[in-house]
Amino acid sequence: MYRQIARNKRWSILLIALFCLAVIGLGLFASWVFAELWPLVLIVIACPLYVWQALTNATKSAAETAGLRTVTAEEERCLHRIVETTAIRAGIPTPRIGVIDEDAPNAFAASLKPGDAVLAVTREF
Repeated sequence: MYRQIARNKRWSILLIALFCLAVIGLGLFASWVFAELWPLVLIVIACPLYVWQALTNATKSAAETAGLRTVTAEEERCLHRIVETTAIRAGIPTPRIGVIDEDAPNAFAASLKPGDAVLAVTREF
């Protein structure tokens, strides 16, 4: 399992690097079309800032996009107990737990680091 996690991290880094290279390529093309250096400079500055912003807000963005509603232990006692037990056994902090008001059974977890995790389940679960 840890090999798979390491492989996924490597592929993620490669994908981000390829994205940056593609965007910089567009900046080179724009600089060539306009015969100016400013498009390339602008993109070389903006691309890392965009990637940093996207990565630091990834968990929050995923939760907001899904329509996550955070629930307390009093509201969803069984769900909290299952998640807390699983987190303790895995040796990770308990993630923020939320419910998505949908009828279809579904769930997801999102995080870039264990302390920032969010776990979402639909109402059907």
